[in-house]
Amino acid sequence: MFWSQWSGNYWNADLVNWLAQDFQVTLIRCAMGVEEGGYLSNPAAEKAKLETVVNASIAAGIYVMIDWHAHYAEESVPQARSFFDEMARKYGSYNNVLWETYNEPIEQDWGGVIKPFHEEVIPIIRAHSQTLITLGTRRWSQEVDEACQNPVPGTNLAYTIHFYAQIHKGDLRNKVQAALNRGCAIFCSEWGTGFDVLDLGSAQQWLDFFGPTMISSANWGVYDKAGEQNAALLAGASSTGGWGENQLSESGRWVRNYIRSGSGGGGGGDGGGSGGCCRFGADCGDCGEDGTGWCHESASNCDTCTGSFDPAGPSPGCGGGGGPAPTPPTPPSPPSPPSPPVGGGGCCRFEADCGDCGEDGTGWCHLSADNCEVCTGTFDASAPSPGCGGGGGPSPSPLPTPPTPPSPPSPTPAGSVVEQHGALRVSGNNIVGSHGSPVLLRGMSMFWSQWMGKYWNADVIRWLAEDWKCTVVRLAMGADNQGGYLENPSEKNKVITCVDAAIAAGIYVVIDWHDHSAENHVDQAKGFFNEMASRYANVPNVMYETYNEPLQVPWSTIKWYHEQVVPVIRAHTQNVIILGTRSWSQEVDVAAGDPVPGVNLAYTIHFYANTHRGELRARVDTAKARGVAVFATEWGTCNADGNGQLDLGSTNTWLNFFKGHHISDANWAVADKNEACAALVPGASSNGGWSSGQLSASGNFIRSSIRGDGGGGGGGGGGSGCCKFGADCGDCGDDGTGWCHQSASNCAVCTGSFDAGAPSPGCR
Repeated sequence: MFWSQWSGNYWNADLVNWLAQDFQVTLIRCAMGVEEGGYLSNPAAEKAKLETVVNASIAAGIYVMIDWHAHYAEESVPQARSFFDEMARKYGSYNNVLWETYNEPIEQDWGGVIKPFHEEVIPIIRAHSQTLITLGTRRWSQEVDEACQNPVPGTNLAYTIHFYAQIHKGDLRNKVQAALNRGCAIFCSEWGTGFDVLDLGSAQQWLDFFGPTMISSANWGVYDKAGEQNAALLAGASSTGGWGENQLSESGRWVRNYIRSGSGGGGGGDGGGSGGCCRFGADCGDCGEDGTGWCHESASNCDTCTGSFDPAGPSPGCGGGGGPAPTPPTPPSPPSPPSPPVGGGGCCRFEADCGDCGEDGTGWCHLSADNCEVCTGTFDASAPSPGCGGGGGPSPSPLPTPPTPPSPPSPTPAGSVVEQHGALRVSGNNIVGSHGSPVLLRGMSMFWSQWMGKYWNADVIRWLAEDWKCTVVRLAMGADNQGGYLENPSEKNKVITCVDAAIAAGIYVVIDWHDHSAENHVDQAKGFFNEMASRYANVPNVMYETYNEPLQVPWSTIKWYHEQVVPVIRAHTQNVIILGTRSWSQEVDVAAGDPVPGVNLAYTIHFYANTHRGELRARVDTAKARGVAVFATEWGTCNADGNGQLDLGSTNTWLNFFKGHHISDANWAVADKNEACAALVPGASSNGGWSSGQLSASGNFIRSSIRGDGGGGGGGGGGSGCCKFGADCGDCGDDGTGWCHQSASNCAVCTGSFDAGAPSPGCR
């Protein structure tokens, strides 16, 4: 509800019943105004409005939150204590009634002002009620991570987060995730769909984040203030509910649809809020002829909905309902594709990948699989296989026969991971072994080859396999930066050295074109992958990563690049190819909505534990649900810039998520650079053999995690299995699933080792 003193006409039982029955809300928050004409000026009137809504909510069987809606509550402590004493006495026996002691502090100090206020009011409520109390935090209830570093003592306490979708994005979600990781419960008691303008895509990202993290929310708000985007009602809307579509604002329609559906549907996920304007809530850059993005006039006009998505309609599938029928948007122009084959006349039957050519007559008419771009005839379905007839112009001279790939350096070692699983492939949304079951690989990524070349040697690869128990190594061959392959093609020799060493060790290896602008280097990438795939054509150990981390270029451009490079590899091998995705290989869900055609293709996800949280895991969930396989070819224990604080709790959450989803991973990175994510301390041996003292804090954690020693990634406390599942501290208790520690506030101190056979909580 909006401030009681300014929208009191909506604080009545009829409206509560309408929200419960039509909107299907399960919670109403009563924002009883305190300052500026509110309770402090007229306590009886404002209290009466609140009691009307609380009583109606109890009768409707929904929850209701009594909110001391103030910005300077510390200045009215006696009044707050008196109010909550009266309300808790009156409603203390009702499970329906929840409490919010301080709406939105401004810039007051948490430890010196806000926390002491809560400590004054909570005992008053607790004298009568043990139901949930939600605590406001600093800076308009956004600094939840700060509050959770110095929490208010007590039980059944949560911390409130407020956001407005237009202005609050991933940085604020990171604060929420940090608070969750510290063991705090979070309740979003106020949020808006925009600020000056609606941002329904951002609103959907927030709601998608709240789902997996189990954060309840109350939208702001029930009011009809003209000119405010977040108001659910149009000016003059009925004060007793019963609203038709013409009485709800665009925000109100969207939020109603979201609450009623419990997920995307007509609200969350439909983007425009009017009949399904956006198919997936995709980024604007994903619009275009494929029908997967917004219905708007152009890629630069994301904020204006010009139609509703019609999956049965012609691309881009936009119909009426959101404004005038749009002109189909013109997508950003990708780099020009290769020239069409000369000769025309149906030179390619299906426009199939070059790798599909051959005796079956389904591919290009050309001289060989190495000569895909040169058309040598027209397709003739009645002709003998491969069905090529004349008409394509003079036949070009045959290309030189490629060199015969060398034999692997040594046979696959007995008992090795490669002997166990053989050549990997993609089946459904998993990477599986030759036996058909999902395979989970754990390992390390090398750092950019041109900057950490001293570690690109056989001794390091052998040490990673034997001591760290790595089952995969990723070779991040620098392509486009300061001395990489584009300037110095001899960088490939480092790759060859490490691939040969991985084969000899019997582990898997990923050959990575480590580039941020690969679409500008198509010819060079094709030349490199042609040589590597030819060299290792018959080797089951080798996988290929065609594009490390695209930046903010459209997926259509990135997809086009992959479609140029994949056939080059496919001319030699059917081994797994891993495809980079938009925004530093994070928009795997967007790629999954418009996948690259072909077999044995997976998509990479990159994350850094102290930056990326549940929102990014939700993207992975979406991608897997859309049927693609995912491989985390790069991730770090720290910030996305490679530095900052380690977040091992978030790391464990990610690794447990990967384990449950059969997602292999390679940690960043084998380097002695003086930054948090580097596995080695400066000056560590360039030939492996590292002692614990030569490993960084991250390196020691990752080594233990990969080895399964219990020190990371499921080991939790670092000693003898102190945590059973690497679970959040909040999961401790009598069920035996959490940390072995003295209390929920003592997560960092291991006080025993987990014993599954011992009485709950299984600590000894």
